[in-house]
Amino acid sequence: MGNKINPLDFCSAATDEIEEAFNTGAITIAVIGTGHIGLLLACNFAQANANVIGVDVNQDIVDRINSGKGPFFELESEELVKNNVARGKLKATKNLSQALDEANVVVISVPTPLDEKREPDLMYITQAAKDVGKQLRRGFMVVIASTVYIGATRNVILPTLERYSGLKVGRDFLLACVPQRIDPGNRIHRLDNTPLNVGGIDEKSTEMAAVLFRRIVEAEVKKVSSAEVAECAKLVENTYRDVNIALVNELSIFLRRLGINVMEVIDACSTKWSFQAHFPGAGVGGPCIPINPHYLLHNASSSELKMVRLAREINDGMPDHVVNMIVKGLQELVPKSPIHKPKVAVLGLTYKKDVEDTRGSPAERVIKELNYLSFEVAVHDPVLPLSTVKFGCQNLPLEEAVKDADCLLFLTDHTAFKKPAFNKFEILVHDPCLLVDTKRIFSPSDFSKTKFHYQSI
Repeated sequence: MGNKINPLDFCSAATDEIEEAFNTGAITIAVIGTGHIGLLLACNFAQANANVIGVDVNQDIVDRINSGKGPFFELESEELVKNNVARGKLKATKNLSQALDEANVVVISVPTPLDEKREPDLMYITQAAKDVGKQLRRGFMVVIASTVYIGATRNVILPTLERYSGLKVGRDFLLACVPQRIDPGNRIHRLDNTPLNVGGIDEKSTEMAAVLFRRIVEAEVKKVSSAEVAECAKLVENTYRDVNIALVNELSIFLRRLGINVMEVIDACSTKWSFQAHFPGAGVGGPCIPINPHYLLHNASSSELKMVRLAREINDGMPDHVVNMIVKGLQELVPKSPIHKPKVAVLGLTYKKDVEDTRGSPAERVIKELNYLSFEVAVHDPVLPLSTVKFGCQNLPLEEAVKDADCLLFLTDHTAFKKPAFNKFEILVHDPCLLVDTKRIFSPSDFSKTKFHYQSI
């Protein structure tokens, strides 16, 4: 495939030629991986008049896209998929070879998880690079949208592309790293209005990648000096959050012992212009914040980035802290007659408010520990379909989950939890009933005249 000529040659094209290719519909982009990030990229490029082919190994996702349905519950994704499929600008396939035959740009947006040793696992992105390399043609633009460790674009992905294609970067194809900053469920900071960093293997790669993404990002598309800077910036910005969350998690435990409300302290600190508020919780979940620090640590020696390691340890330990709060809280409620096999209603399984993603959710560790201690566990999450099984538990209707509960544990601050029918709950739960609010959805005063005994992190 390396000898085929690409009609649109990114290596030699000028900026205005790429702009004109967009305007005339001559840009075809293959997006490998149509998870949340990949699908939004595909839809936004289609909106910008590119012809987009989503490539995914999951036939169900492929079928849903081709039928005009987004594989996610978010309305925005659903509408974007529906409109762009109807316009003929978006389609999906499992056949990567067919997609690359039609494309002149490929965006790789596959998962980059951790392995069993908590080390970066580039298996999916390396395989994608091999498959792309076998079909790579002269003039192609390759973009890495996945999060990788520092140096992976140049030292892992680039050699793989060159080895399997027989082509040379810069001369025959371009390669850039453009880590995404999409925040699922955030309707204020979106793909189109969030600044983006672009770092290429060479200057031409950086420039052409910037031209591509300026078609879908109205905010600044910042050209950085190298792929390594782009890789590093993504890791640092999420590690920054992890470290600060660890600080407030420690403060919440410390200040609780002193009888001081950590949220009032954070609110007071927020009156200073230089303070950026972070909030305590049951842990850190999702596909980015708990993962990215490990990718940053990949290039560090054991004596470097000690704060990053400690922050991960603190945040990983918060689910155990929550379980200890439950155990101690129930012991204090009924000190003379311990409850046999107490029932805990876990409310909220996803890692984030109003988002259906459970990856890395602290709920998994909390439920595992509660089961280990022989608690009866019932779960309810309003954004997940009923009867869905997560972490070994079936998602029950709210009333069924809380019935005969000795403890209500709120792990996610879903909008549906903001105004629960506590009068109705009081009839269903045991008396007394511990209520542990890890997201501080409520105020202690909400329960002053109820059978609930309120605690928060």
